[in-house]
Amino acid sequence: MAAIVRRAQATLDYDGRRLVGRLVIKAIWVRTMPDQQWAFVGRKPRHPTVEGQAVEAWFERPAGRLAAVLADFSRHGAGLLTGERVDDGERVVVRIRHAESGLDFSRTGTIRWQRNQSEGCWLVGCEFDEPVSLELLGELFLSEILDANPEPR
Repeated sequence: MAAIVRRAQATLDYDGRRLVGRLVIKAIWVRTMPDQQWAFVGRKPRHPTVEGQAVEAWFERPAGRLAAVLADFSRHGAGLLTGERVDDGERVVVRIRHAESGLDFSRTGTIRWQRNQSEGCWLVGCEFDEPVSLELLGELFLSEILDANPEPR
Protein backbone atom coordinates (compact mmCIF):
# COMPACT_ATOMS: atom_id res chain seq x y z
CA MET A 1 0.00 0.00 0.00
CA ALA A 2 1.36 3.44 -0.86
CA ALA A 3 0.07 6.87 0.04
CA ILE A 4 0.19 9.52 -2.65
CA VAL A 5 0.64 13.02 -1.20
CA ARG A 6 -1.64 15.53 -2.81
CA ARG A 7 -1.39 18.45 -0.39
CA ALA A 8 1.29 19.74 1.97
CA GLN A 9 1.11 22.72 4.31
CA ALA A 10 4.10 24.48 5.84
CA THR A 11 4.45 27.15 8.48
CA LEU A 12 7.89 28.77 8.70
CA ASP A 13 9.15 31.60 10.91
CA TYR A 14 12.52 33.25 11.28
CA ASP A 15 13.73 33.54 14.89
CA GLY A 16 16.71 35.75 14.06
CA ARG A 17 19.14 32.87 13.54
CA ARG A 18 17.32 30.16 11.59
CA LEU A 19 14.09 29.12 10.03
CA VAL A 20 11.84 27.25 12.40
CA GLY A 21 8.50 25.73 11.66
CA ARG A 22 6.57 22.63 10.89
CA LEU A 23 5.46 20.78 7.82
CA VAL A 24 2.11 19.02 7.79
CA ILE A 25 1.56 16.49 5.02
CA LYS A 26 -1.92 15.13 4.39
CA ALA A 27 -2.40 12.06 2.21
CA ILE A 28 -5.75 12.51 0.56
CA TRP A 29 -5.52 9.72 -2.01
CA VAL A 30 -4.40 6.18 -1.29
CA ARG A 31 -4.21 3.31 -3.72
CA THR A 32 -2.69 -0.13 -3.85
CA MET A 33 0.54 -0.39 -5.81
CA PRO A 34 1.58 -3.67 -7.47
CA ASP A 35 4.43 -5.48 -5.77
CA GLN A 36 5.96 -6.71 -9.03
CA GLN A 37 8.82 -4.45 -10.08
CA TRP A 38 8.52 -5.68 -13.66
CA ALA A 39 5.15 -3.92 -13.93
CA PHE A 40 6.95 -0.57 -14.26
CA VAL A 41 8.75 0.29 -17.50
CA GLY A 42 11.22 3.15 -17.66
CA ARG A 43 11.02 5.76 -20.39
CA LYS A 44 13.51 5.40 -23.20
CA PRO A 45 16.30 8.02 -23.03
CA ARG A 46 15.87 11.28 -24.91
CA HIS A 47 18.89 13.24 -26.06
CA PRO A 48 18.64 17.05 -26.22
CA THR A 49 20.01 18.94 -29.19
CA VAL A 50 23.07 21.17 -29.05
CA GLU A 51 22.05 24.82 -29.07
CA GLY A 52 23.01 26.84 -32.13
CA GLN A 53 23.20 23.95 -34.61
CA ALA A 54 21.79 24.69 -38.06
CA VAL A 55 19.43 21.72 -38.27
CA GLU A 56 16.44 21.93 -40.59
CA ALA A 57 13.41 19.97 -39.43
CA TRP A 58 9.82 19.75 -40.57
CA PHE A 59 6.70 17.60 -40.61
CA GLU A 60 5.29 16.39 -43.88
CA ARG A 61 1.58 15.73 -43.42
CA PRO A 62 -1.63 15.69 -45.46
CA ALA A 63 -2.32 19.33 -44.48
CA GLY A 64 1.08 20.33 -45.90
CA ARG A 65 4.62 20.95 -44.72
CA LEU A 66 5.10 22.37 -41.21
CA ALA A 67 8.48 23.86 -40.22
CA ALA A 68 9.86 22.77 -36.85
CA VAL A 69 12.91 22.99 -34.59
CA LEU A 70 14.42 19.75 -33.30
CA ALA A 71 14.32 19.82 -29.47
CA ASP A 72 15.28 16.25 -28.58
CA PHE A 73 15.74 12.90 -30.25
CA SER A 74 15.78 9.22 -29.33
CA ARG A 75 15.81 5.94 -31.19
CA HIS A 76 12.02 5.79 -30.87
CA GLY A 77 10.92 9.37 -31.47
CA ALA A 78 11.60 13.08 -31.47
CA GLY A 79 10.42 16.23 -29.77
CA LEU A 80 9.98 19.18 -32.12
CA LEU A 81 8.92 22.79 -31.59
CA THR A 82 6.34 24.06 -34.08
CA GLY A 83 4.36 27.22 -34.64
CA GLU A 84 0.98 25.50 -34.72
CA ARG A 85 -0.91 22.72 -33.00
CA VAL A 86 -0.76 19.22 -34.51
CA ASP A 87 -3.49 16.68 -33.74
CA ASP A 88 -2.67 13.74 -31.46
CA GLY A 89 -2.69 10.52 -33.47
CA GLU A 90 -1.90 12.32 -36.73
CA ARG A 91 0.42 10.40 -39.07
CA VAL A 92 3.45 12.43 -40.18
CA VAL A 93 6.84 12.12 -41.78
CA VAL A 94 9.56 13.85 -39.76
CA ARG A 95 12.34 15.17 -41.98
CA ILE A 96 15.71 16.29 -40.57
CA ARG A 97 18.56 17.83 -42.54
CA HIS A 98 21.99 19.08 -41.42
CA ALA A 99 23.88 20.64 -44.32
CA GLU A 100 27.27 20.78 -42.60
CA SER A 101 27.47 17.01 -42.00
CA GLY A 102 25.37 15.96 -44.98
CA LEU A 103 22.83 14.15 -42.82
CA ASP A 104 19.41 14.08 -44.44
CA PHE A 105 16.83 11.54 -43.30
CA SER A 106 13.14 11.07 -42.65
CA ARG A 107 11.10 8.85 -40.35
CA THR A 108 7.40 8.04 -40.45
CA GLY A 109 5.57 8.29 -37.16
CA THR A 110 2.56 9.27 -35.11
CA ILE A 111 2.02 12.39 -32.98
CA ARG A 112 1.63 11.12 -29.42
CA TRP A 113 1.48 14.31 -27.35
CA GLN A 114 1.94 18.06 -27.46
CA ARG A 115 2.44 20.83 -24.95
CA ASN A 116 1.86 24.55 -25.39
CA GLN A 117 5.25 26.13 -24.58
CA SER A 118 4.29 29.76 -25.11
CA GLU A 119 2.11 31.90 -27.33
CA GLY A 120 2.28 30.30 -30.79
CA CYS A 121 4.85 27.64 -29.86
CA TRP A 122 4.07 23.95 -29.36
CA LEU A 123 6.39 21.13 -28.26
CA VAL A 124 5.22 18.06 -30.15
CA GLY A 125 6.21 14.45 -29.41
CA CYS A 126 6.36 12.08 -32.36
CA GLU A 127 6.84 8.32 -31.98
CA PHE A 128 8.57 6.66 -34.95
CA ASP A 129 7.13 3.52 -36.54
CA GLU A 130 10.56 1.89 -36.50
CA PRO A 131 13.49 2.71 -34.19
CA VAL A 132 16.39 4.52 -35.81
CA SER A 133 19.62 2.59 -36.11
CA LEU A 134 22.39 2.99 -33.57
CA GLU A 135 24.60 4.10 -36.46
CA LEU A 136 22.32 7.05 -37.25
CA LEU A 137 22.06 7.96 -33.55
CA GLY A 138 25.87 7.87 -33.39
CA GLU A 139 26.14 10.15 -36.43
CA LEU A 140 23.85 12.67 -34.72
CA PHE A 141 26.20 12.70 -31.72
CA LEU A 142 29.39 12.83 -33.84
CA SER A 143 27.97 15.72 -35.89
CA GLU A 144 27.26 17.50 -32.58
CA ILE A 145 23.56 17.74 -33.34
CA LEU A 146 22.72 15.85 -30.14
CA ASP A 147 24.32 16.78 -26.83
CA ALA A 148 26.39 13.90 -25.41
CA ASN A 149 26.83 15.65 -22.03
CA PRO A 150 23.64 17.58 -21.29
CA GLU A 151 23.22 19.61 -18.11
CA PRO A 152 20.90 17.92 -15.61
CA ARG A 153 17.38 19.35 -15.67
